[in-house]
Amino acid sequence: MIPLCKYADICGLDPRLCSICGQLSARLGREFSFKPGEITPEAITNSMLGKLTVLNLARLGCVDDRVLAVLCTHCKSLEILHLNGTNVTDAGIEHCAKLTKLELLNLSNTGVTNAGLEHLYGLSNLQNLLVMNTQVDDTGKTRFNRKRLDRGLPTCCIRL
Repeated sequence: MIPLCKYADICGLDPRLCSICGQLSARLGREFSFKPGEITPEAITNSMLGKLTVLNLARLGCVDDRVLAVLCTHCKSLEILHLNGTNVTDAGIEHCAKLTKLELLNLSNTGVTNAGLEHLYGLSNLQNLLVMNTQVDDTGKTRFNRKRLDRGLPTCCIRL
């Protein structure tokens, strides 16, 4: 069970990174927190995170492909998702295709490659994709936006 507390400390590191605290309490009508090590697929499922629009999990080593798979299944209202510095790879990015409302995705400092981007082509609302310090290069960036244009979607601002 997720402990109740006054502030939702999702990132488990620096409170300044948790800009969602107030939003979370307001949207869910209750307050709760995750402590480092408590972010598991079961905790996500049981926490009613499905109403979140912004989630910052930056630099949490416990966030990996398995956690991302559950997150993407239960948090389909996400518009902004920060996964920078996590253990997410191309296999986890495949699940992000379920996040159809996503506008900004930060994958910097993860194991994502050009191949992983192919799972994101169809996200019509995606406007910003941050992939600094990954194996994504100019070729992947160009191919990504070409595929989006082929589908009648606008290009996406990709920061390498």
